[in-house]
Amino acid sequence: MCSIPAIIFTVIYGILAIGGIGAISPVVAVWLFFFLASGILLSKDMFWGGLLGALPAIHLIYMGAKETGRVIT
Repeated sequence: MCSIPAIIFTVIYGILAIGGIGAISPVVAVWLFFFLASGILLSKDMFWGGLLGALPAIHLIYMGAKETGRVIT
């Protein structure tokens, strides 16, 4: 259950990379590593592994706010 985000993102970005649809940012590799590490840590009952899984989401929120010019409240 804990590795579902890693599996989903790996499949999506794997298809994009193989299909040659576009360039994939190196940040994506870091996100995939964080998701995989988070899944492993959470499956071993280390609750702080959730922090690694939250980092990509925090980054996406930050980048979205930066792109639109909105202030995070």
